[in-house]
Amino acid sequence: KANVDMEEVRKRLAEIVSNKGLQTKVDAQQQQIRHLERQVHTLSDKLGDASVGSQEEIRKDRDTDLVDYYRLEAEGGVAEAQFYLGVAYDFGRGVPQDDRQAVAWYRKAADQGIAAAQTFLGGMYSKGRGVPQDYSEAIRWYRKGAEQGVSLAQESLGEMYEHGLGIPQDYKEAISLYRKAADQGLALAQIDLAGMYHSGRGVSQDYKEAMSWFRKAAEQGVANAQYNLGLMYIRGQSVPKDDKKAVPWLRKAAEQGDAEAQFALGVINCLIIVFI
Repeated sequence: KANVDMEEVRKRLAEIVSNKGLQTKVDAQQQQIRHLERQVHTLSDKLGDASVGSQEEIRKDRDTDLVDYYRLEAEGGVAEAQFYLGVAYDFGRGVPQDDRQAVAWYRKAADQGIAAAQTFLGGMYSKGRGVPQDYSEAIRWYRKGAEQGVSLAQESLGEMYEHGLGIPQDYKEAISLYRKAADQGLALAQIDLAGMYHSGRGVSQDYKEAMSWFRKAAEQGVANAQYNLGLMYIRGQSVPKDDKKAVPWLRKAAEQGDAEAQFALGVINCLIIVFI
């Protein structure tokens, strides 16, 4: 976000002005924005030249300057900036981590129709972060994001249906939502969909379809999918049993710290030693 279209910023700030008496304040904000933008560019240049030890400090400075920039726009009612400020508080980037502040800014952006903010606000309600846990509110916001095509909102709403959280359990609706998100390339939804096919929930059990979706997620580097793909080769589900094809996928998962994959590899290695 360091490359800012200043003409667009000026237009947005101008829209906030309801009378000429506010123009002086807006002009001052524009000067601050230009100053902050120069600082961000300077810090970005320094980051490329810095040693590894000092890069983290420079990143922190850059995050702080970005937050200052977003706050100027967010307080002026710019929805995208409100969302980014919510993210900053959510993850503690450039400001101390603060769930309540994250919720407050997500809500402002969500109320203006920002789909990502609606999705993240749903997540806060689902987990009870910054607000009391409320599955009904989580579903309401997830649905708004899902209706705008946000894959994470579709997957999250699918989970609510799969597990019956705040809504009657409905595997078929969960699968429909998982598929929409999976078709957009969301690895988490691809794993969810694979699991439904593997266990036969909401659909006829279909190992071939399960393997296809596990593979899509595995190719994106997701350890859980890599482990499950390797396991299907070991068990011979939809394919002939093949430990040689299983091992590379298990190794990829194990290298990412997946304990089950590490255990499976250990078992395979022991069997090789025993039968040599």
